[in-house]
Amino acid sequence: MNQAIRWGIWGTGHIANKVASDFEHAGGAIVHAVASRSGERARLFAAQVGAARWHEGLDALLRDKEVEVVYVATPHHLHLDDCLACIEAGKAVLCEKPFALNEGQARRMVDAARSRGVFCMEAMWTRFLPAVVEAKRLVASGELGSVRMVQGNFAHPATEAPESRLFSLGMGGGALLDIGVYVISLAQHLLGAPEAVRGTAIMGATGVDVQSAYQLAFPCGAIADVAASLQVLGNNEFVVLGKSGLLRLCEPFYAAQRLEFEAHDNRRVVERSVKTLPFAGHGYQFELMEVNRCIREGSTESAIMSWNDTLEVMGTMDALRAQFGLVYPQEQTARG
Repeated sequence: MNQAIRWGIWGTGHIANKVASDFEHAGGAIVHAVASRSGERARLFAAQVGAARWHEGLDALLRDKEVEVVYVATPHHLHLDDCLACIEAGKAVLCEKPFALNEGQARRMVDAARSRGVFCMEAMWTRFLPAVVEAKRLVASGELGSVRMVQGNFAHPATEAPESRLFSLGMGGGALLDIGVYVISLAQHLLGAPEAVRGTAIMGATGVDVQSAYQLAFPCGAIADVAASLQVLGNNEFVVLGKSGLLRLCEPFYAAQRLEFEAHDNRRVVERSVKTLPFAGHGYQFELMEVNRCIREGSTESAIMSWNDTLEVMGTMDALRAQFGLVYPQEQTARG
């Protein structure tokens, strides 16, 4: 039996807590150490998640020789420097989405991982869920016929506050980077990179998009109409429409445990089926298992969430932000 891979967690916020709680479902992975800029927060978090060690600061975590892979759970604007530090230290990296603020930053991270021969992956956990794996299989098998349309939204209201990372311009806030990335990444996972991108956004008082909509046109002839909102509650479903059928990742699609399928014939529904694919915990264990698998096999990237996939999604979001006129302070003072 393979020895458990020892993980370190950098960041002690809400998402770090949820991911840490799913290690018990991953198998072959343990939270060995946690770290925060505050030693007290790190100590409390370690006790909460059962980590053997805690460290004050990223440098201390990276000096821990028993840590094999670091889960970076810091805000968006810190991903570049945090991941580059991990890679330079020779630690494998799982970085929270969005991978970076822009494609230029993401490319620097990928180039560093490639140069050092270090595993690195964006934590787009939705791609690894059993229901999404099945949706990908159905699309690839042709059971839906030629895909012509994708529809979906990720919409949850949040209190607009300048100090919140969701609405902070300096922290890379906004609906697009925080939750719009889910619908875009899933559409591109199923259909590849778009050949044309159009978007519109409602900008909030802090200068970030509080809700935005995206239309992606794909070489296969399909169009994705997807949206994200921090102002309203949506149905949070994701639907793929083909000439011969339809599939629906039921609410919430980003943590889907139910997949509905319809077969069509001459404008009629001739068959309906429902597949339930439940899992324990929140669903983050599947990406943890993928990272473990890749590390054990000596791979530096995942075929399911490849570096090229990440770069293409970042490129799509760059194009959308250019249309919104949304520029982050880091992009004004330094080239991505």
